[in-house]
Amino acid sequence: MQEINEYERQRQLNIKRNQELLKKLELGNILKKKINIEANSTKKRTSDKKKERKKDYSTFPRRNSSRLLGLSLKLDLINNKSEETNLKKETQQTKRVHGDLKLSEIIEKSYDWEDAKKVIQDVTYCTLKSYEKNESTEIIDKDIAQLKQKMQSLELYKKWDPQHLKVVPERISSLTIHPNITKKIVFAGDKVGNMGIWDMDGSKTNKIKNEDEEEALEEPLIHHYKLHSGSISSLKFNPFSTNILYSSSYDGIVRALHLDKELSTEIYVQQNNSLNVMPLISALTVHPKGDQIYLTTTDGQFIMKDLNSQNVTSYQLHDKKIGGLSVHPSSPYLICTASLDRTMKIWDLRTINNSKKPIPLGVYTSRLSVSSAFWNSEGSIIATSYDDTVTIFDNPNYKLWNVNTSLDDLSPTYTIKHNNQTGRWVTILRAQWHENPSSGIQKFTIGNMQRYIDIYSSKGIYLSCLGDSEKITAVPAVCQFHPTQDWVVGGSASGKIVAYLPPEEQSLT
Repeated sequence: MQEINEYERQRQLNIKRNQELLKKLELGNILKKKINIEANSTKKRTSDKKKERKKDYSTFPRRNSSRLLGLSLKLDLINNKSEETNLKKETQQTKRVHGDLKLSEIIEKSYDWEDAKKVIQDVTYCTLKSYEKNESTEIIDKDIAQLKQKMQSLELYKKWDPQHLKVVPERISSLTIHPNITKKIVFAGDKVGNMGIWDMDGSKTNKIKNEDEEEALEEPLIHHYKLHSGSISSLKFNPFSTNILYSSSYDGIVRALHLDKELSTEIYVQQNNSLNVMPLISALTVHPKGDQIYLTTTDGQFIMKDLNSQNVTSYQLHDKKIGGLSVHPSSPYLICTASLDRTMKIWDLRTINNSKKPIPLGVYTSRLSVSSAFWNSEGSIIATSYDDTVTIFDNPNYKLWNVNTSLDDLSPTYTIKHNNQTGRWVTILRAQWHENPSSGIQKFTIGNMQRYIDIYSSKGIYLSCLGDSEKITAVPAVCQFHPTQDWVVGGSASGKIVAYLPPEEQSLT
């Protein structure tokens, strides 16, 4: 017992000695503070976590019984849908611009109207080349070889840098070249309703110049106008009066631009269907005599309007959107349509006029949707599909077809593999014939996703690939020949245009 007491006494003495030493060194307070800080921080973190959890859980809505609350879920859904429909309808009606529009009033404010007016007057007064059909002759290999050489000689327009040719502010959705051959005038429509006019050979002086520049810079002669409030789906000249340019738009309006009057008139307004929804106008074409316009819609309708009597008739030709429409140049009772329902169909207007449920002459079914279909003067149809093909249908006996003709399922005469996957930001690719080639040899053009423009013969022979990998930075998805000349233009998602001309027609002044 005495030994234990002695041991305990020695232990207590050591503890006391250590405490005195710590007190002298002031380490005790530091350790105490550290312990208190760690305890407080641990306590605070725990508290924060609890608060965060509580806050997170409180943000989730509680599930309540609609029956106990006296609410009808079905009625709510109907009301919400009705409100959305009404809002959409009001928005569309608010955006629409009705009535006649003077070009002087809808020109973009930064442009000079007098300069723009001169371009339009030049188009109006220029001499047009005869628009008669060129009679094609038998094509031999020598003709194709010469055509290939000529197409490969086309050069990028040298007068302007392609990066400076922004004809419209937004993505180009439609494009055409005025038929005259003395002035090169390009018209383009974009996805928000602007129409741009580019005088290829003209120029204007930039009134704003830098201090380092001795003279003001010359710029391309470009003007654009707010013609519609939605995407311009088509631009077509009247075959009998090239002073009239028709435009169709997703705003549900078709307009006639009278270049000689500097005036745009409203000639058709799309109405709501039985579901109180307005189908969008997806395509437009003009009867070869210029007295009728044909339209298609996103719900599969085909609409005819007589410009003399103002009569309008419509037919349900497809179950889904009709994206492509074309009328035969020399047999205008024949039309072809291309649809999202994966079909291309040929119709005889003489039979559908007297039918409640029109029956096509022939049908071609693709693996995926058919984007476009166009006739040429020889009776061939070219169709572009999302299955990465361009198909050509030769119809040499079309003149023998009558109201009782019933064609078997159509099969392409030629099939070309072509990448048609444009994605969301590039306008859909559409192969289009050279309308009335001066050489008499049929050919067509289509945009290339590698930023080129491809040209093929009517038999699918590859003729040329137009482009410049250094100067062209966007896909010229919307491309077209001049109606008679070997001038090719292409429009891109940037609103810019590229042009290719024969070397002898390059203008540098």
